[in-house]
Amino acid sequence: MDKELLPLIRDYLECSNKYCSMLMSTYKESVSLQRAKILKILPKTGTIGNVSYNFHGRGCYFRDAGTEIDIDFGPGGRNDGFDNYRLKKYLTSKGISTGEFDKQFDELISNGSIRKHPDYPDDHLFYLTNRFGNVSE
Repeated sequence: MDKELLPLIRDYLECSNKYCSMLMSTYKESVSLQRAKILKILPKTGTIGNVSYNFHGRGCYFRDAGTEIDIDFGPGGRNDGFDNYRLKKYLTSKGISTGEFDKQFDELISNGSIRKHPDYPDDHLFYLTNRFGNVSE
């Protein structure tokens, strides 16, 4: 892996936020994307502009020209969580090698840059440590 992982995680999170915000802008109700899907405010699959989306389980898959991102929603519907499976898929869709990915991911856990949600330690999602000021939101 030629690039450092932390900036790539930030890129993944920006992309996640962009697509989730775009989808949320299509309805007026003050509910999370998961809730909007459950209440049938949003269809399970659809297209907005040139972005297609497909809700699954506890997440959503987005596809745009040159970008594919699969996110799982965290506590309270937050979309700033990630795991190594979703990050690898995202990086591969962008043509980025994942050769040293696992080693770098483990280093970020070890040095405290990423960690699991403190209230949900058994969950599969990780978060940037500096985002825990938003845990209760």
